[in-house]
Amino acid sequence: MIIRSKKHRLPATAYRGQIRLAVTACLEDRTRVFLDGTVVAAFVERLSTSAQRRECSLPVYCFMPDHLHAIICGLSETAEPKRAMDDFRDASSLWFATNRPSVHWQPGYYDHIIRASEDWHSQVRYILRNPVRRGLVEDPLDYPFTGSIGYDFHEFVASLGWRDSKGRRSHRI
Repeated sequence: MIIRSKKHRLPATAYRGQIRLAVTACLEDRTRVFLDGTVVAAFVERLSTSAQRRECSLPVYCFMPDHLHAIICGLSETAEPKRAMDDFRDASSLWFATNRPSVHWQPGYYDHIIRASEDWHSQVRYILRNPVRRGLVEDPLDYPFTGSIGYDFHEFVASLGWRDSKGRRSHRI
């Protein structure tokens, strides 16, 4: 999957405030770095720091082996979800330069402002099902590199009302 670089068409003000921003960022040459829990933990820490600095939360993120999916939510009128992503990319690029100098993000990333009229839960389900589609796990909640920042991940998923075939909450999404 190659996500082509594109200029952000919207003015910076469109990316401020209490918005939900869906993002996908890929590594160049589909390099598979996010297979190691220690590496992913370092990136989650940077993602969390960037989100907090810009007054954001992430109800869901998923580090696939060669890319990241996330939904970044602005928590206030001064929140900056896109800047949170940009800060994260800068911080994680420094991590790559120090620890894995041959690994780089693709230029740019895909972003989509989720409008109020859209079902943002369908985008959450898409992200959660990604490891299943790739054949990495059978149950989305078994994938170790999916989580939330600013939420209890399992409570968040359960709050969406998803149930498995046995009626238990949140095991099959």
